[in-house]
Amino acid sequence: MTTRISQSVLIGVIALVIGVAGCDMAGDAADQSATEEPIFGGGVVNGMGAVEVLAYGSGTSGGALCTGVLISRRLLLTAAHCFEPALGSATMGTVNVDVNYPITNSSWTCLTQTKGSGKCTKRLNTWVRRLSTGDQPDIANDIAVVYRTNEFGGLPWRNTTTSDYQILSTEVPPLNSTIMIHGDGKTSSSGGSGTMRFVDFPFGGTLNNGLLTWSDASHALCQGDSGGPWYAHITNFLVDVPAAVIGLTQLVSASCAGLFLDSPIPQMAHRITTSDIDFINTELSFADPGQRCVAGGGTYRCF
Repeated sequence: MTTRISQSVLIGVIALVIGVAGCDMAGDAADQSATEEPIFGGGVVNGMGAVEVLAYGSGTSGGALCTGVLISRRLLLTAAHCFEPALGSATMGTVNVDVNYPITNSSWTCLTQTKGSGKCTKRLNTWVRRLSTGDQPDIANDIAVVYRTNEFGGLPWRNTTTSDYQILSTEVPPLNSTIMIHGDGKTSSSGGSGTMRFVDFPFGGTLNNGLLTWSDASHALCQGDSGGPWYAHITNFLVDVPAAVIGLTQLVSASCAGLFLDSPIPQMAHRITTSDIDFINTELSFADPGQRCVAGGGTYRCF
């Protein structure tokens, strides 16, 4: 049984030591090797649905670096605030986006270009729909759907199969059970090495439609990890899913530190809810007509 933690207990420390993970500001494609910085601590991961999302406004520079997760052949999920620079106050619109997927520790493939190998070199206009706007949206609404191409139909992600699309869950695991978080953000306040990484944390419970965990001395989430998936083992009398996505990273350590005054720092995520499933199903009706998220024991398969 999980514990619901009162926001008033944490509000003081949260105000001091965390912020919206945001999105790290990435440069042009030629400069990406210097700006793709992985999660602080943890290990390298590939092929589990987590992707690097670079969202650009007008022009070709100043992209926002976030993490996302593939959920179907034409849609991925990430954090709504990742598109604040590109969309401003709009909840939807066309955005120049690169989506890169790690194949091995050092090899990536572009999911949005129509040809070529390695990371994306040509930004594609894609349709984005989000539930909220602002650099610091309510944690309950910090979710966005990114299409493969335009709003109506379009092409599937390149170089992926159904094994890359992830199962979602509105259920949460027992308190203190292990959750796994993926992210392409920084390893420190001054940078990192440019790989998708994972870290295991104990599940800390729910917080006002959000999810909570705690950093430690050598592991924390940082800028660029926004929108990254939180995986948990979901098991009940109907299903046994070893790694279902229960949330998307929202709030992290602002300084990439694991401790503040020798105490763990809260790390937070938007929780996947049945309202989110309705939101995703609406978008699927445009992106992939006839496709819906199929429910089973609190989990949802959207592919």
